[in-house]
Amino acid sequence: MIIAMSYGKVDHDRFGLLVALAVLPTAGRARHGDASRTEAGGWALRVTQIAVICTYFLAAWAKLRFGGLDWLTGSVLARAIIRRGTDLADLIAQVPYLLIVAQFGIVAFELFSPVVFLLPARWRLAMVGFFYSFHVVTIATITISFAPHLAAMTSFLPLERVRPLVWARRLAGREPPASATDAPVHAEAPVAADEGPASRGDQAPVVGRPAGP
Repeated sequence: MIIAMSYGKVDHDRFGLLVALAVLPTAGRARHGDASRTEAGGWALRVTQIAVICTYFLAAWAKLRFGGLDWLTGSVLARAIIRRGTDLADLIAQVPYLLIVAQFGIVAFELFSPVVFLLPARWRLAMVGFFYSFHVVTIATITISFAPHLAAMTSFLPLERVRPLVWARRLAGREPPASATDAPVHAEAPVAADEGPASRGDQAPVVGRPAGP
């Protein structure tokens, strides 16, 4: 990724992952299941989140800058379907004006993507789920994969709750079900858009769910 994207351009579907590769080494050491709060870890995840959202917002800005309003009413999706569309895309293309509506929807979704930082935790996860569903439809219709971007977008997910080693120990009967080591740390705690450092005292962000700016 670093070699391929280091000669004067960065593909927009790889921008988020390249930022993650750059900032995650600054998060410091961590082990599986480590619930320690670190500002460095929170900063690394927040920067990755910003890069993911910039991928959407700046894509819409580029569409309107270079294509103008004609991008919304043109044949962008129709050309994509002709070039690399699937059987599902062929069915969708037969519905009058549906592709035009989809183009308006794409630009609207990209322009409003920064709203994710203003939502409560539950709605934030729902919006990120919508982001993933958008890419599922993209792959199913025009076979374009945003795999690096989708990997970077996991920075929004509460992955600290994913504890396969703990689950395996439970299945093997080596650990009691109510183990304190498996308790999620502030699972519903909002990120920086919802609260600032002053409201948290001396607490630093959780590695895995950033709470700092």
